[in-house]
Amino acid sequence: MDPEPDLPPPRFTLRSLGIVIALFGAAFALMKWVSPVASAALLLGALAIFGHVAGAYIGTRLKQKRPIARPPEPRPVEDPLSEEEFAPRTQLGETTHIDRLGYGVTIVTAILGAIAVAIAGSYWAPREIWKPAVFAVCLASGAALGGIGGLTIFHFAWQLIQSWRQAMRHSNSATTRR
Repeated sequence: MDPEPDLPPPRFTLRSLGIVIALFGAAFALMKWVSPVASAALLLGALAIFGHVAGAYIGTRLKQKRPIARPPEPRPVEDPLSEEEFAPRTQLGETTHIDRLGYGVTIVTAILGAIAVAIAGSYWAPREIWKPAVFAVCLASGAALGGIGGLTIFHFAWQLIQSWRQAMRHSNSATTRR
């Protein structure tokens, strides 16, 4: 049982509540005069300053109320591992080049991404999509997103399969600790 909590709950007075209300009123009045982007930037800056001040205050209070450190308990002594008890070295840390399958998956997903974005663009803006510049941007962005997404998913699945294969290969030869 801790007789006193680390930090007491915050206490607000009528004066501090009035100051907060006045600051909010000034902020709302300022938002009426400046653009929404400028008011969002000012609000972000004010919140960042408030967060730093509050964090410094709370950190100082916690440091002052910190209990006296006790010496750490001794760690139990373990017997060292023998050579045969170490896990076998795996090939997961080694890097490999993209093989033909990876290139194929990337090309196919780039084509599918370009087609998907062109179809989606025809639903969102049916008149604008057929302009050459808009159509070219749609195809290029769809191909880039599809290719990057396909390459990422392929390599994640490839690493997952390789990890599973190596784990299954070495699970039969694993030794148990005495």
